[in-house]
Amino acid sequence: MSRKYIDELLNEFSEEELDRTYYVLEDLNCQFQFERHLAKKGIQIGNLDLNLDTDWNSLQLQRKWDKTFATLTEDEKRAIYFYSYRWHICSYDKVSCLDRQAAREAFDKVKKSTLFFMYEHARNVQTFQHASTMTSTDLDSQDDIYVFDETFSWTYIHTHEDSIGPYFIWNDLKAK
Repeated sequence: MSRKYIDELLNEFSEEELDRTYYVLEDLNCQFQFERHLAKKGIQIGNLDLNLDTDWNSLQLQRKWDKTFATLTEDEKRAIYFYSYRWHICSYDKVSCLDRQAAREAFDKVKKSTLFFMYEHARNVQTFQHASTMTSTDLDSQDDIYVFDETFSWTYIHTHEDSIGPYFIWNDLKAK
């Protein structure tokens, strides 16, 4: 039923509209492939705001991430364009962090169970349960993503820039 409806919609599109649609579908396909790959590893993906078993919502988690990992003044945040990309706290050397291969190795070694995924330009935070097998290479297809655990003891950041990042921040040196 859906395929028939989609075909009918596409038949109405101009060539330019089809080109635009292609790129949207390509992005969706990339995300579906990512989620299928993780599902094969036994990782369960959920939408935080649809999970009734948690005391958190997406906005609360985003604010807590900001307070935990981006401990800058508002003036400092504006100066580094923090509100465009949170990861500027790393690229502008405003926080102590690991980068590149050292960040990947830290993420691969850190204990993982339930993780939160926060995308820079999305409202909803996703949950990833049973994520112990997740590695940094699993996230290479993701842009501007912030991964962190339930205790906010660390965060792994994968940017959209090939030459910048990834980054890994420990919230507390004792958390290592």
